[in-house]
Amino acid sequence: MSVPQDYLATPPPRRFRFPLRTVLIVIGVFLVVVLAALGAYAYGLSASFDSAKRFEKSFPAEADRPAATDDASQNILLIGSDAGGPGSDPGEVEGTRSDTMMVIHVSGDRESVHVMSLMKDSWVEIPGHGQDRLNTALVLGGVPLAVQTVEGVLDARIDRVASVDFEGFAGITDALGGVQVNNEVPFRSFDKGPITLNGKQALEYVRETDSFTDGDIQRLRNQQAFVKGLMAKFLSAETLTNPGKITELMSAATPYLEVDSGFSSGYAVGLGFELRNLRMDDVTFFTLPVIGPADHGGEVAIDVDWNQVAVVRDHFREDTLDEYRPVAQP
Repeated sequence: MSVPQDYLATPPPRRFRFPLRTVLIVIGVFLVVVLAALGAYAYGLSASFDSAKRFEKSFPAEADRPAATDDASQNILLIGSDAGGPGSDPGEVEGTRSDTMMVIHVSGDRESVHVMSLMKDSWVEIPGHGQDRLNTALVLGGVPLAVQTVEGVLDARIDRVASVDFEGFAGITDALGGVQVNNEVPFRSFDKGPITLNGKQALEYVRETDSFTDGDIQRLRNQQAFVKGLMAKFLSAETLTNPGKITELMSAATPYLEVDSGFSSGYAVGLGFELRNLRMDDVTFFTLPVIGPADHGGEVAIDVDWNQVAVVRDHFREDTLDEYRPVAQP
C-alpha cells in the first residue's frame, strides 16, 4: 500500500467527529466473552445467538487475502452502522457507510485481548478503487471489500466479522442495570466524579461535543471512560453469575447484530470458554496510528501514520500486541 504523498503543512480546519457508535461496537467484545463463565449453560443461549442475521457474503476471494497464520490468535472485525435493527433484512448493511470499525485481536494463548479502533475518515487504499476514506469501502463493495481494505491496512487476516446497529445501545446499557463512569469534565446534567448512567443518559454522554472547548477530543475521552465502565460492569461477578441478566443482555443485543456464517454460538461459546479467565486488566484499547487531517485533492481526510502502522502490522502478524506501546495521537 502506498503512503499518501500530498500531506499539507497546515491542514484546513475541520472538526472531525469521532464515531457515535464506538461504545456499542465494544458489545462485540462481550459477544466473544459473554459466555465465558457460564459453562454448559451457555449452550442454552445458542438459539438466541444463532437468530442473529447473517451476511450474504463476508470475505473477499482467497487470492486477495493475507495468508493465515500458524498461531491460534483470532482477529474479529466489528463494524458500526446505521443499518440493521429489528425487522431489517440480512445484508442491509451493504451500501451504507460504516460509522466506525474496530479489530479485536484475541491472543493465541487467550491471555489478552486488544481492541484497535480505525478512524472512519482514515485515508487508505480501497482495493480496486484507489485511495479514499476508510468508511467508503462498505459503500463500494459491501462487507467483503471492507474486510479486504482492513486486511490491506494491517497485512493480517480477519477471521470473523460482525456488524452492530446503534439502536440497540440503550437497551444493552439498561440490561446491565446502568454503567458507572468517572466523569472528568462536568457538563449539562453530568457532575464531575463517579456517575451512573442509564441507557438514555449514556447516549447523551457519549454524543456530547459542543459543551467542551476541545470538542471531539473530550468526547472520545468520555467514550473511552464509558467503555471501561461498561466492560467492568459486564465482567463483574454480579453480571457473569446471573443467568437472567445474561439472557436479558443477549436478547437486547441479538436483534441488532449481523455476523458472518462462521460466527455461530458454537464459535462464541468455544472462544468464550477459552477466555474464561479474562479480566479488565487483560483488555487493551488503542487506535490505528494517524498523523491528522489533510487535503487530498479537495477531500479532507485523516492521514495514517504508515511508519507506526508498520510496527502495528508486525505485532499483529507475530501475535505480540502485548509488547506494543501506542504513540500519542493528535
